Amino acid sequence: MLPLRQLSNDDDTLYFADGITEELTDSLTQNQNLDVPSRYSTLAVTSSQNNSLSDVASSLGVRYLVEGSVRRIDEEFKIAVRLIDADTDRVVWSESYTNTASSLFAIQQNIARRLNEALLPQTSDNALAQASSPDNIEAYQYYLRGNYWLMNGKTSEWTYKSEAAFQQAVALAPDFAAAHGKLAYLYARHDFHDAFMPREEALQKASAAISTALRNNPQETNALLASVIIDTASLLGDTPQARFWQGLQRFTEPQQTTDVARQLMLELPLLDNRIFSLLPLLYQNSLQAGDSEEATRFLQSRIADTAPQVNVHNYRFYAALQALTPLPDNSSKALRRLMTTIGDNAVPLLIYPLLNPAAEQALPDIEGDGWLDYYWLINNTMTASNISERLQYQRQQAALQRQQMLPLKTTSEE
Repeated sequence: MLPLRQLSNDDDTLYFADGITEELTDSLTQNQNLDVPSRYSTLAVTSSQNNSLSDVASSLGVRYLVEGSVRRIDEEFKIAVRLIDADTDRVVWSESYTNTASSLFAIQQNIARRLNEALLPQTSDNALAQASSPDNIEAYQYYLRGNYWLMNGKTSEWTYKSEAAFQQAVALAPDFAAAHGKLAYLYARHDFHDAFMPREEALQKASAAISTALRNNPQETNALLASVIIDTASLLGDTPQARFWQGLQRFTEPQQTTDVARQLMLELPLLDNRIFSLLPLLYQNSLQAGDSEEATRFLQSRIADTAPQVNVHNYRFYAALQALTPLPDNSSKALRRLMTTIGDNAVPLLIYPLLNPAAEQALPDIEGDGWLDYYWLINNTMTASNISERLQYQRQQAALQRQQMLPLKTTSEE
């Protein structure tokens, strides 16, 4: 599912195009007969305008691509969608819709149904669970805005904007299960993106949002996911995973329990995914310990277990390995080509020169997107000594913006 192109230069079209892309992806993944790459993998491959459709399909390992556009004409939106067979470069199905914002939810549901019919006609009757349309279309528009900020966010500021939009949605439509589910997911992940909310407050709000979402839709995906995230610590029990996450804060302090942190990380089943990556922490830990051999062997084994070629799914492992030890020429060249292909998605990999001033590489531009994912690894003795102060300032500004964006309380609520 390629990102729908925005053909009108206004915020509403941007939110709708991105939000509908996410909703269509979610709808298609409900069909267990379809293998739909994650939005993050797709964005990484499509970030470069030089990639052809066949290049995109090859990089993602798929046969079919869905592409389209959203254009605003006065108060109406025109949505065009095409299903393309990348093997033959043939359009399998296409359709255009022109209507007001009040019909966007129904249009999204219809597109998902028609795509399933075109791809797998024999299973399309039962492939999709049709979600109920929110009664208040303005609430759905806020929901799409929240999706945009949630899926594109890199900092607490984006998280606050997403929270504010979803809160506006549930204020307008109190029974809107999907919006409550997204709020639950946000609160359950309170310690990502700069720990945007105190734990106790976040868990209390997450629990309330989960209850409301599941009361209105017992199958609401994000509410169920939020429940799993909250319960993970107790479910893990006394395992390396539990001990690592419980001690994460002290493990990220320079020179604190380095050996314990490294040993627990080497036992984790998941070091890198679309939500977080611990590879820079493993790299920093190895530098502090003055021993990179164990981490090198570990990364090499992880790569061998997945795919020996550099691709969009494992390039972060290759980048971490390259920071520890020179890669073979063919892998190094393939990594450079892929990083050029994915454009801005490769920016966070530039953290490695900052973590290792001895690398004698030019200090990269730290003003770009993607840095806040790894600011917490950099201490004041390293090259970018002003990063800590900058991060603190940005957190303060984001907190002020959050207060301005949240819905006003009514007199009775106060």
